[in-house]
Amino acid sequence: MKAFKDVAKSVGIGLIVFTIEQIIVFAISQLNMGSALQWWQRFDFVTVIIIGGTTGGAVAVALTLYRLRQIKKINNLQYLIKDPEAYPYQRPDYPHKGVYWEVWATRKRPRKGDSLRVRAAPKCPECRREMEENKTFWGKFSWTCIKCGFKLINEDSSAKESERVEKLAEADLEHQGTT
Repeated sequence: MKAFKDVAKSVGIGLIVFTIEQIIVFAISQLNMGSALQWWQRFDFVTVIIIGGTTGGAVAVALTLYRLRQIKKINNLQYLIKDPEAYPYQRPDYPHKGVYWEVWATRKRPRKGDSLRVRAAPKCPECRREMEENKTFWGKFSWTCIKCGFKLINEDSSAKESERVEKLAEADLEHQGTT
């Protein structure tokens, strides 16, 4: 039954598009446009500028509003450590990309091969407070300290950077044996 409805919907939409297309072709064929020069002479230059500017402005406003809605959705996301009870021991903060990151381990003294977790919220390098992340209009990420106002722009989100820090911290652990 569902397949029949999908086919009926597709055929119906196709028929509607085909009908509208035929109406447009018929209407255009009935117009006597003359040469392109004659057609353009019918419009005043200022009218063309006004119509083009209005259309371009409307498109720009629509795209800007759409982008701002996307950014608002993205900025409301929260990134936390998955299963925090499994990683009860905090390690020294790990410096990366000009900020510090909280590293958590399963043991007080992790060994080679142990996994680590990194909290996805970076810490301010000046006052060590958690920083807020917002996506900028141009697709980058802005990290701002809520206490001192320190600000940093980064290409990637704090969630992606925390995954990198996790890999780097685990690699350091492998290299040193224990930290």
